[in-house]
Amino acid sequence: MLDKINIFKKWYSKSIELYIEHCHAKNLSEGTISGYYRQLVLLFGWLDKNFGDIKELSDIRQPHIARYMIALQANSNDATIKSIFTILKIFFTWADGYESFESDGKGGFITLTEKNPMARMVSPRAVKKETIFLDESVVEKLLESCKQSKRQDYFYGLRRRVMIYLLITTGLRKNEITNVKVSNINIKTNDILVLGKGRKERRVPILEGIKDDLVKYLNIRNEKLKRYKKYHDSLWISKKGTSNASAEFIQMEIRELQSLSGMKFPRAVHIFRNTFAAWSLIKGMELYEVMYIGGWSDLKMLLHYTQMLKHYRKNNTATFALKKGPKDFYPSQS
Repeated sequence: MLDKINIFKKWYSKSIELYIEHCHAKNLSEGTISGYYRQLVLLFGWLDKNFGDIKELSDIRQPHIARYMIALQANSNDATIKSIFTILKIFFTWADGYESFESDGKGGFITLTEKNPMARMVSPRAVKKETIFLDESVVEKLLESCKQSKRQDYFYGLRRRVMIYLLITTGLRKNEITNVKVSNINIKTNDILVLGKGRKERRVPILEGIKDDLVKYLNIRNEKLKRYKKYHDSLWISKKGTSNASAEFIQMEIRELQSLSGMKFPRAVHIFRNTFAAWSLIKGMELYEVMYIGGWSDLKMLLHYTQMLKHYRKNNTATFALKKGPKDFYPSQS
């Protein structure tokens, strides 16, 4: 990543490089660091294009940041803008306190900026939108579409089916399910070791009803790795055994299933996490258990998911799956 930064050779290259080093020193995850890097490059690239008089970090003032936040409104939703604001404020707070090893010739050390341009800026308010989850009938259509892959291949269909099962029964985030290793899966104890946000480990249970399909996929995966002489621990692989462990791969698989099934829903991967929370609560799981399995650090962060339950209608069978799924998978089975 640092080599990539040096390519820009811009006034902001050094600042980003130093900040990325700081993030690595804090042992932040690669996903978090990559997100910070991307947002900083976007900000500085925009400033470079729109304000030619900015030649160093200390030239940036509050109005510059304010105009950038306004520009973001054209193509970003409230939640995204709020998240970007937080990332930028963390960066400028760090930059404001940074001191190098080099002397400034005045008895002090060289700094990156003289004043934090975001010190008095308040985070933009995000409109609280209702959280949605998938009905059983929608999930059933997605699972049926796993059998209708354009490649008409059993392996691809099984891989996608297992992916959906795990997303819905564990609430794994996109990066978490991307990074699951085969060595993290314990079939004997029925659980998976997950490295979550903040590098916190937790064990999520494997639903008994989906275990058969998971074992089938693991067996085929292992056979392919042996046949093509591949040596890695990635759970998700291509037909020829190559590791497909990337967030883009997970996103692409769900998008293609949407297309095949004719189903359209926002936040292609994260909505399965919503569905995990809703279905678990409908089934009667305790809040603290849902909180642990899903990796929420604060109960308040989970409580907003309970608002989704008002959409659940026990008598509205149109939302239920037509066929019986894996044991204890659908809420209507309980």
